[in-house]
Amino acid sequence: MKGVLFIVASLTAFATGQDCP
Repeated sequence: MKGVLFIVASLTAFATGQDCP
């Protein structure tokens, strides 16, 4: 299940990077 949390964290960081480079 930890793998899912890691993926979510990666997507969040990626989205944040685009929203606020």
